[in-house]
This record gives sequence, structure tokens and C-alpha cells, in this order.
Amino acid sequence: MLGVERVALWAFGLYCVFPYTANYVSQPLAETPTLFAMCLALWLAMRGMRTGAWREWVGCGLATAWAVVLRPDGGLVLITLLLYLGWRRAWKGVLVLVACTVLVIAPWTVRNSRAFGIWQPLVPGNATDPGEFFPQGFTDWTKTWLGEFCSVYEIAWNVPGEEVDAGLLPARAFDSEGQRERTLELIGRYNETQQVSPELDRDFAELARERRRAHPVMYYVELPLLREADMWLRPRTDTFPIEVRWWEYWRVPQETAFAAGYAGLGVVVLGLSVLSLLPRMMWVREYRPDIPPAAPRVCGAKDYLGIWLTGAYATDLSNGPGQHEWPPLLHEMAGLAPAALPPPVSPATVIGSVRLEVAERIGLAAGVPVVVGASDGACANLGVGAHRPGAACLSLSTTGVVRLADERAPSPSALAGIGGFGFPLDSDVWFWGGLITAAGASLAWLRSLLGAERRPYAELSALAGAV
Repeated sequence: MLGVERVALWAFGLYCVFPYTANYVSQPLAETPTLFAMCLALWLAMRGMRTGAWREWVGCGLATAWAVVLRPDGGLVLITLLLYLGWRRAWKGVLVLVACTVLVIAPWTVRNSRAFGIWQPLVPGNATDPGEFFPQGFTDWTKTWLGEFCSVYEIAWNVPGEEVDAGLLPARAFDSEGQRERTLELIGRYNETQQVSPELDRDFAELARERRRAHPVMYYVELPLLREADMWLRPRTDTFPIEVRWWEYWRVPQETAFAAGYAGLGVVVLGLSVLSLLPRMMWVREYRPDIPPAAPRVCGAKDYLGIWLTGAYATDLSNGPGQHEWPPLLHEMAGLAPAALPPPVSPATVIGSVRLEVAERIGLAAGVPVVVGASDGACANLGVGAHRPGAACLSLSTTGVVRLADERAPSPSALAGIGGFGFPLDSDVWFWGGLITAAGASLAWLRSLLGAERRPYAELSALAGAV
């Protein structure tokens, strides 16, 4: 219990001092109380599942209804809780959630009906008054190319009322030179009055329909994924006194460095919260005490596959403890017996062979040897032959990671000083590493700087390789 409380207090402290969180909560926006209401609802739902007390469920229902009234997307927590409670057959919770939500939303619905003569139980997504004109066509057009927050800040949020700089549009906003001229003509018409008339909005809507028909995969798949990645991986700096295009190093080098460090802090916090085995096991110990006795072994997905294939229980050094043995502190804080964790071995270790019953199911020959394997980073070094001391491997994708092979184990203080990591490959070789969070974005920046947005990356890589 004390271990769980310590982890929770550290998480709370990090959340409070995290720059974006600390800055954002001071803004007069609905997001902060909405997130508080969602967290409160989830916490009370957990308590309701454990105790079954009416007060917990009523509190959960009121917090959920509060989140829904504050922002329409707060309804997602209501849907999630109803589905989960229905699956767990917690019908008391389902009943209270529905009743509380109806009771809280009903007065607002009646008020809107009497004041505006419409049925509107929730705040509309575009935050407009009934009958107020909204430039839906313009908004639909922005969704056919918008992928980064900077475009929201510089273009989408400026309409109506401020001039739009067409030079800020990304290359993917045009399919051809003709469409580019047509788009610039529409933006020019808007800039004359800085208002979107119904006629202009219809022209933007027609352009949006054409682009959706021409690029359905980009509209329905690529752009939503790009927006999601931008929200997760590129720090949002609109509430800070720095450029929103902080990555344009040639213009704002100090702000680029600040934002890159800010992004790195986010990656570290995310990694600690998502990837660390210890907090997850402590959560299981606290909130699902029935699991450890019923499941005396704990392992990752890769190691579970090894158990299923061979029946052998093992993990590799890179995916497992990150050292040659599991630290005793983990056993103590998570309440695990030493035998509960898989023994770590070198990645080339043959842990067994494919069992007959498994071979019949998946089409492999029985007796095929199975090695324990390693993490993606360790396998990248092995794949390019950078596993002997002195060799290094550089991986460039969304993130950029460099891993150096060395005979020495890195000291924790040295790694902490550079924000790096380290883990053993086997008994003789360690990998030291570090990462940046904008490797792919840096390549896109270079391509933009060279004025070569329409040239494939493969072509630019070939040109660079010829130097």
C-alpha cells in the first residue's frame, strides 16, 4: 500500500510541475474542469466496483454528468463506463450513471427549449448559438489537409476576423497548380472582408468534396493519424510566449531547443508511465489482489509467446530487467516472489522447441528451435552487425535512436545526466543509447528548407548518399 501511494504521489507531483499542465490549467477554458470531472468519475467508479456503496456510484454519476455538460466529448467517459459496467454486470452503477446524467442534463435541455425553441441537450460541437451562421464548408476544407496544430493556430482559429496567410499552407493542401490557384483565389476573397459569406462557404465546401473524393485514404486515415501523432509527439506551445513553429531552427534556435527539451520530458514521463513494469505490478497488487495468487508468473507479450510455443519461461536482458538480473527492489515493492519473474538470458539462447500441439495449429514443424529474441533496438544492432564493442547503430524514424556497443556497463548517473538508456545484450556487451523525438520531422524540415517538398525521401537519400 505504501509503495502504491509513493508512486501515486510522484506521478501527481510530476503532473503538477509538467510545464504544459502547469500553464494550461491557468487558462479560462473548459478542458481543465472537464478532465478533472473525468478523472473523478473514473476514480469513483473504481471505488464503486470495490465497495458497491451507493455514495460512490452517485458521486461517479454526478461527476460523469458534469463532464458531459462541460464539453460534449465528455460523453465518451459516460459511454466507456456504461460499456465496462455492463460487461462486469454492475447494474447498480449503470442505473445510477444513467439517472444522474438525465437529472443533470434535463434542466439544461428544458432551458434551451424554452429560450431557443430547439431540442439541444448538449453544447454544440461548433460552440454557436441557435441560428448563428457557421462556416462549415471552410471547416470541411481545412480537414482535407490539416495535420499539425500550427495550422489550427495560424489558419483555422483565425477565421473569421483575421487575415489568412496562404503561404503557411502545407504542400498537401493542393493537388495541382490549378487547384492551388483556385484555393488562393478563395483565400483572397476571404481576406477582402475577413468574413466567410454563405456563397464563399459553399465554394470552400465544393473544394472540400472534390479533395475528399480524390484522396479518401488521406482524409479518413492518414490525416487523423497525423493529427493524433502531432498531439502526442509535438509539444503544443500556444500558451507559452514562444513561436508556435518552434521547430524552424533557422528562425528561432533557442525556442527550438526549449521545445525539444520539453518534448523529451514528455517522452520520459510517458515511457515511465506506460512501459515500466513496476508501477503496473503495484497497481495490480493494490486493485486486483486476486490476480497474483491465481497467476504466479508475470511476463511481457513476447515472453508469453515463448511460453505458448515451447512451455519455457524466460525473457531476454533488454526486454526484461535491463541488467543481468531482476533488482530485489522490484520483488519487494510489487510483492512478487523471485520465481514470479522470468529468468533473463542472452537473446540467442534457445529456450525450447515448438510443441506438437502448437505446431499442428500454426503449420510449423514440431521441434523447430525457438530463441528468446530481444527488443527492437537490440535486434536493430544485431541486424546491421553493430554488436561488437566500438560499433554503433543509428535508427531514424519518428524518433532517432543511437545505440553504441561497449564492454562497460553504463553508470545510472551518467545515463541520467544525458537522458540516455542502457541495457546488456549478453554477458560481454552492453548497449548505451540516447534518442531524439523528432527524427522524421527533422528530415521533413530539411526537405522543406531545400524547397524539395514534392521530391520523394528516397530520391533525397540517394542524392545524399552520392556526396
